[in-house]
Amino acid sequence: MDIKLKNNFKKAVMAITFIILFSYSFGILQTNFNWLPYRLKGSYFKTEEFTSEVERFLNLFSEIYLDKNESIKIESDDIMELKNHYDNIVDNKISKIEVEYESKIAEASNNNAFDYAQELLRERNEKMEEIRKKYEKPEEELEKELINTKTAELEKNLENTKSRFWHMQNYIKYYIEEGNGKVYSNVPENVLYADIRANSLYMREFPCYTKANDNMISINRFFITRNLKGFIAIPKDEHSLIAENAYDYKNSTIRFLVYLLLSLSILVFSLILGFKKRKDILEVVEPLRKYYNSLPIDIRLLGLIMVLFFSNTITIRFYLTTIYKDIIMLIIYSLFLGMVFLQIYFLLPMFKSTEILKSLWKESILWRIKGKLENSLLFKSVVFKLLFIMGSIFALGMGAIVVLKRFEFIILYFPVALILGGGILYYVFSKLGYFNIILKSTEEVLNGNLNNQIELKGKGPLRKLAVNINKMQEGVDNSKKSQIKSERLKTELISNVSHDLRTPLTSIMNYTELLKSKDITEEDRKKYIGIIDKKSKRLKVLIDDLFEVSKMATGNIELFREKIDIVQLTKQALGEHDEKIKKSSLDFRVTSLSPHVYAWVDGRKMWRVFDNIISNILKYSLDNTRVYINSTETDKDITITFKNISNYELEENIEELFERFKRGDTSRNTEGSGLGLAIAKSIVDCHGGELNIELDGDLFKTIIKLNK
Repeated sequence: MDIKLKNNFKKAVMAITFIILFSYSFGILQTNFNWLPYRLKGSYFKTEEFTSEVERFLNLFSEIYLDKNESIKIESDDIMELKNHYDNIVDNKISKIEVEYESKIAEASNNNAFDYAQELLRERNEKMEEIRKKYEKPEEELEKELINTKTAELEKNLENTKSRFWHMQNYIKYYIEEGNGKVYSNVPENVLYADIRANSLYMREFPCYTKANDNMISINRFFITRNLKGFIAIPKDEHSLIAENAYDYKNSTIRFLVYLLLSLSILVFSLILGFKKRKDILEVVEPLRKYYNSLPIDIRLLGLIMVLFFSNTITIRFYLTTIYKDIIMLIIYSLFLGMVFLQIYFLLPMFKSTEILKSLWKESILWRIKGKLENSLLFKSVVFKLLFIMGSIFALGMGAIVVLKRFEFIILYFPVALILGGGILYYVFSKLGYFNIILKSTEEVLNGNLNNQIELKGKGPLRKLAVNINKMQEGVDNSKKSQIKSERLKTELISNVSHDLRTPLTSIMNYTELLKSKDITEEDRKKYIGIIDKKSKRLKVLIDDLFEVSKMATGNIELFREKIDIVQLTKQALGEHDEKIKKSSLDFRVTSLSPHVYAWVDGRKMWRVFDNIISNILKYSLDNTRVYINSTETDKDITITFKNISNYELEENIEELFERFKRGDTSRNTEGSGLGLAIAKSIVDCHGGELNIELDGDLFKTIIKLNK
């Protein structure tokens, strides 16, 4: 046990040693890496810092010697501004005088001291006139005053510029010659050019040839654009900040490169150590994986971002000046950096598959919050969504202000702004686009186009609006079709009823007229009476059927339910038509899985259903074909199916056969009222069942479903 504990302790020490060495070297490289280009310049005189010093010197030189003859220009706006300034002074002073004398004059007038009041008025007017004369000046005088003011300001600025220039020329030697031969220099005439170069830390002639990475490009352009030539030199013997910076740059660069090489060596050593001892280090690390993986994915990512942010704010120095403080910072940095790499190591496997990412995201806290918000009534409110968007935009704006003041927060702010801001933009524009689609669809509906269904997207009020508009379109379209169909069926109903009632009635009337004739024989008389009797019965059946359909349509029907054997009832209905079946060429086949199938129905009315269907089969079936009647049952219902081959080509919309006076024989040459199926369907509907018809080519199916 002690040996295992010691081995575990050694492995833990190895892991900690690796993390500290790696963090120490990595932290130094991270902190100082940005300084590497600056340190690799090779000389302070090649840095932008030195360029800025020379530019400042030449700008002062230009203000004193090259730009001093610039004339002062006075614009009309300047004169107007000064005039308005004086006008405001006049108005203010006059207002004060008026207020001062107003009460005095009023008091004198009230006391009837009119002479004194006049004297006060005169005194007030004189003071006001004096003020106007003092401040109301002509434009020439105002222009002169402006010139004097600006001249004084320029002289003051020039004196300040000269003071700074005289100070800088103590440690910057220069020789500058204009194109007209005029020379400006602080180098004695008897000093040789070679001596100046020998006694200077830096010396360069201008204009010269410069490369793209030359830090003196701006200085060279200064000489070229002003048609100047000469040199700039930094002497060795002058004590100045530039010279100090040059010496310090050299020493600090050597020290920097040494520290950098040592840091790289420590980094390489720590990596070699980590690679060799990776099994021991992973044995220490791996037990932590199960605890880390138990955290939701969004908490893991947030933890990684926060650790990255805080580790970036810590600076690690190679040389420890304050031992206690630097060691504490090193331990904290090592802890943070170790957490960064540990989290990256644990997070890498989940990026191997999008399916893993999706499943982890669905277990995240944000996903749970999203689900709860979506399921709550509050989130479905448009007002809440607007408040959420406005609040998010406000938070992003406040975050931007914080980042402007403390730029290091950009690491934390950027991913949040990218996710939240991008999400808001995507949400807003997608909803606006969807709203435009809905708006366009409503315009199509107004124009009479009812076939433009809106694609359903997402959730929320817009989806509900799209669903409602689609339903409205369907409702209007169905209503329109139903209205057209109703009008057509109404016309057909009137035509069919007229035809079917008029035909037997006409026969009765015609044969009645024939009976009135005295010339007919007894045999013809009996024949005509038989025809009249037959047509009268036909008319009575038609009227009875019509009355029964109307009665059923109003729901005024009474059922006497009892337990009926459907198989036997079917056979009884077939028995009633036995004579017609024998005369026909049809072959009836009746089958049932069970010899007895029972249902609670009104036997008399259900017999009428079967009778009507069998009558239709006998009238409309193709000769020399088979008719199949099959009864089946389940735990809940009974199905009776009638199949026959139609003798007539039926229209596609076979549902219209349920309409009153509708026949399969459109020429109406067969006998029948056209009410058979309408009556049958009404009876089945009253029983709570279903009667449907199906057509497969010429195969006609009538299917009845009844509850047990």
